[in-house]
Amino acid sequence: HDALPILGGSLGGQWRSGRWTLDGRWLGSGTDQGVPGPALFEARDARLAQQRHLGVLAATTRDLLATGDQMRLALHGGWTGQTVDDRAGELGAPWYARQTTEVAGGQWTYTSAAWGPATLQARLGGSHGRVAVTDLRNDTEAPPSERNTAGAGLGLPLVWGPLVLSPSVTLDWLSARRMTRDGVPSVWHEVASHDLWLPTARLGLAWWPRPGMQTTLALSDGMRPPSLQEWFGNNLAVRGNAALKAERAQTLDGGVTLAGPLGSWQGA
Repeated sequence: HDALPILGGSLGGQWRSGRWTLDGRWLGSGTDQGVPGPALFEARDARLAQQRHLGVLAATTRDLLATGDQMRLALHGGWTGQTVDDRAGELGAPWYARQTTEVAGGQWTYTSAAWGPATLQARLGGSHGRVAVTDLRNDTEAPPSERNTAGAGLGLPLVWGPLVLSPSVTLDWLSARRMTRDGVPSVWHEVASHDLWLPTARLGLAWWPRPGMQTTLALSDGMRPPSLQEWFGNNLAVRGNAALKAERAQTLDGGVTLAGPLGSWQGA
């Protein structure tokens, strides 16, 4: 099936003044392509168009407290649109709709100067996301889904000669909502919701027994919540399950890196 190549671009810049550095970047891409039909039938007119835009603005300062510390504040926003045009009904029932995903958020991070063998690392952040589907045949919007997050993290790497011990903990809060109008065209009401606390703990160990050799070991315990699409579907081909629970996992990773005149070798 015919397809236009993906068109994309980026634009970025950096400004520095004293201890401050300001970075900005925009990324965008788009494509328009045909859609394969079911079984052996060819969909001649069905189209799939996608657009993505992402912007990031970050400010970084070093040695703000004159102690060798570093602080960074980053803001981001993005928009993704996916349009399915099958008004002829080649893929099933006639359909002409656009799914949009909007995200925005920010994160603050701080790394202190070394206090003896220790370095303090802190993080605060939050984000908002919204997914909605619009029927372009009559310009009506299906019930949207929203996702809000907030979280904090703390790490305290400890250095003793060739040994680095890196404990860290994070605590994130997630709120997911599915909305409906309940017969009132101008007012959205909550019809399904989830509120979760997601704690994560990690302990990392790195050791350099001799020059050119590094061994690492990491143990983590964390949780992964379902996505909006997994919980609530997308009003198109995906049907969600609002009863899904967050997944919990314990992970143990280890590896060895060897570096020499011929390059580096890694095993895990």
